[in-house]
Amino acid sequence: MTRKEFEEIAKDALDELPKEFADKLQNVDVVIQHEIAHHFGISDKCLRDLGIY
Repeated sequence: MTRKEFEEIAKDALDELPKEFADKLQNVDVVIQHEIAHHFGISDKCLRDLGIY
């Protein structure tokens, strides 16, 4: 998985949030953390390959 693919997956997940929650994120920076990545099945190797871990 490339960094661009990872970012697209994260963006898609945020786009699927219900409007009532998404509206409240307008002024919030979203940072994908290591353990959250694992929750979505992204391995340590993949995170290393992306330069994230």
